[in-house]
This record gives sequence, C-alpha cells and structure tokens, in this order.
Amino acid sequence: MDPVLTLKRSSQIDVNACITCQTSLKDEHLRAATDYSRTVVRDSMNLRSRFRDVGNRETISRLEEVINSIDTSIVWHVKCYSLFTNKDKIQRLKKKCHKDEASARPTSSPHKTRAQTEQVDWDTCALCQVHTNERLSSAMTFKTREQIIDII
Repeated sequence: MDPVLTLKRSSQIDVNACITCQTSLKDEHLRAATDYSRTVVRDSMNLRSRFRDVGNRETISRLEEVINSIDTSIVWHVKCYSLFTNKDKIQRLKKKCHKDEASARPTSSPHKTRAQTEQVDWDTCALCQVHTNERLSSAMTFKTREQIIDII
C-alpha cells in the first residue's frame, strides 16, 4: 500500500528560535515576547489571516498554536517582528484582498436611461416584442391607458 501524502508541514516548533523565521542566528539577538507584543502580534496575525496572507501562512500557523499559551515563551528577531506587524504591509494586504473580492463579483449590465431603450410596440407581445399569430392576452392597465389617451 502506498504511503499517504499530506500537504501540511510538520508542526514541530522550535521555541528557542524566532517564531516567524524559525532560525536562531547567533549574531542576531532574540527578544522575548511581552504581553503587549503578544497582543500586537495576535492582532496582526488575525488581520493577515483574514486578508489571506499567503506569504506568511506558515508563520500564522505556528503563531496560532502558541500565541494564546501563556506557558510557552515566544522569541523573535526585532526585524521579523517589525516586518510581521508592519501596518503598511497589512494595509496593502487589505487593499489587495478588497480588490480581489471586487473583481470576483459579477458585473451587472450597464444601466440605460429611458431615452436609450427601444420603444415598446404594444401590438406585439410586451415581453418578447415578437409578432405571432397567437392570440395576445391584454392587461387591464393597458386598456385603461388606451381609453384615457383616446379621451384626451
């Protein structure tokens, strides 16, 4: 039997490495998360997730596992933290997401004014405007309209 293929990466998270890039370079200092920075990262994670940030999908997945756990200490590089929480980048994601949603919506037919529409021929079918030998049914409002026009 063939092994099962999974598309999800393993959920091994190195808590001693930067949570976003998962590296612990010796020349770059790792900072521990504070309550405030956890809140900022959680908010950024939620926004990036809502706006379908494909580039940070793995980071968002790792953060979802550990961000709410008080027991787990989280560390990150200052540069990784600032890139992930950058409001300008999140704003661009928002615009792109809204633009994609707007282009996915079906476009309606262009609006026409009454002057742009064709005249209705009341001697043919009011719906399809085709003259056939079939007997046409008339609506009461049309007869009343004709009577009023004749009177005037």
